[in-house]
Amino acid sequence: MPVVNAAATTSLLHGQVTARLRVESPEIELSGPFGAVLGAAVDWATTPGAMDARWVRMFRSLGALAFADGLSSDSLRRVFQVAAEVVGRPAVAARIAELATVCAAGYAAARNPAEETMTTRRRRLFHLIMQDVPVEELAREVNWPVPGTAVAVALARLGTEPLADLGPAVLAGEWEGRTCLIVRAGDPMLKTLPHRCPGWRAAIGIPAPIAQIRGSLAVAVRALDLVDQYPALRRPVIDCMAESVNLLLFTDGYLLEQLIDRRLAPLADLMPKQRERMLATLHEWLSRPGRGQAEEAAKRLGVHVQTFRYRVRKLQEMFGNQFAEPNGRLDLELATRAALLRANQHQN
Repeated sequence: MPVVNAAATTSLLHGQVTARLRVESPEIELSGPFGAVLGAAVDWATTPGAMDARWVRMFRSLGALAFADGLSSDSLRRVFQVAAEVVGRPAVAARIAELATVCAAGYAAARNPAEETMTTRRRRLFHLIMQDVPVEELAREVNWPVPGTAVAVALARLGTEPLADLGPAVLAGEWEGRTCLIVRAGDPMLKTLPHRCPGWRAAIGIPAPIAQIRGSLAVAVRALDLVDQYPALRRPVIDCMAESVNLLLFTDGYLLEQLIDRRLAPLADLMPKQRERMLATLHEWLSRPGRGQAEEAAKRLGVHVQTFRYRVRKLQEMFGNQFAEPNGRLDLELATRAALLRANQHQN
């Protein structure tokens, strides 16, 4: 789009927003500084580009101006609601929601400057990170070094215990109804989560740049959802990187059942105990191939090495050329892993 057309479109949108607000919210003073900064906000929302520190300061000042003009927080929210409705485009509406978050923080700071405690500011920092807004200035204020790589931790309450103070290196907050943490990737605190969060189950997302922390959180939340469906995956702390294969396996229950039924069909007619023994042997054989492994595998299974070799020969007869096909072998390994997890689930 030519620059002149883009500018005309922005001006038209600003005019439409202003016209609706004058009719629906006449208490909002749009002819002064607040209206001028609001125009810059609409301009930013409709123009590609990230929110740098200069924009953050401007949008915080918009919140402070709203408070100085005597606007209620509800009226301020109505401004951005109208702007999103006028624009109508999801991508622009998302940017309006982003600047609304920063503006609300400026409003809150202006309303209660003495009451904005360190805890409140750290919680605000958490939300700004989740909105992918520049946070360096606020992070310095609360003495939180912004990590290059971080993980999000999703928490699920199991009892009545409140979440303990996890120290200055951890940011805690609520996001989409879920209690969450932001922690530097590799922080030693992650290894102590079971002891530091009694009464909570935790899922540690994948490491990600701080700007992509919502992706890490999405993986962690998905892991907690899967744990609710499949107790076989249940741990006090689920490390999504370490459990990635298992989480992928259980993502689609129907496809998983089809994989197990199709690839492990030769074991279907065995008695339950016999099938369990052959599954365990198959898993050991597939996951640790090569010469010299029979003795170690037999020890892990608690059987004589000749028993292990006998079972392997029977498996070769039952499955035929599936072991020689790369795709067939991979399918077998995944199906075996899933079947064993499911068997452990039923036993527990």
